Amino acid sequence: SNDNDDDDENESTSTLILSLLSNFLEDENSDIRSVTAEGIGKLLLSGRLLSSKFLSHLLLLWYNPTSEDLPRMRRCLGEFFPLFAFKSPENQQAIADIFIPTLRILLDSPPTSPLTTVNVANVAEFMVHLMNIAFLKDGERVGMPLFGELERIFYPRKIRFILKWPRSCV
Repeated sequence: SNDNDDDDENESTSTLILSLLSNFLEDENSDIRSVTAEGIGKLLLSGRLLSSKFLSHLLLLWYNPTSEDLPRMRRCLGEFFPLFAFKSPENQQAIADIFIPTLRILLDSPPTSPLTTVNVANVAEFMVHLMNIAFLKDGERVGMPLFGELERIFYPRKIRFILKWPRSCV
């Protein structure tokens, strides 16, 4: 039917756009990378894009030593993460969802990758900070577990993961 064709076309267009954005994040031109990262951050912050892949990618970009020569992008991402995470419990859950996959990317990066120089423990601490419900905007904590309870549930699994890789403590 016609509605299904429209849905398929919209999905194909969305997939194409997301693929282009992903490619732009890897572009050799630093201006394209910076503008794309900023745009994806704005889409995530506005709730128009829900993507753990892009959220993880932005975090890796921010910590990647090769982005040190991109001060605008780094400043933008540095402002984005707390704004995003502390906006809602759902956004904090999105951070929790990328915790292990993002650390796994860092820990499994090939020796030639600049990501091998990233302090994995620092990244983990930052993500844990972003998941602290004490920093949620006023009124957003209603019905949320106390941070200690979240910590009790969340930490053992994450700590076991981190301790598997000795490099993570460097």
